[in-house]
Amino acid sequence: MNFASWYKKQPKGTYKRLHFDLGVASATVYKLRKGGTIDSYALASLISEATGGEVSVQELCCAKKARK
Repeated sequence: MNFASWYKKQPKGTYKRLHFDLGVASATVYKLRKGGTIDSYALASLISEATGGEVSVQELCCAKKARK
């Protein structure tokens, strides 16, 4: 599951939990909500753990390959 899909299913307060409680930058949460990826495997691991493993580290870090 990608982060954007996961985020849409979450209750109110999820942003606050990610940003304030875990220390994830608001720009990072915004980028992931819009379908972007991040470069830090350590941060991706933290976010993946916060999602209960529903969003994998690979999904958070690896950009999708463009189809020809």
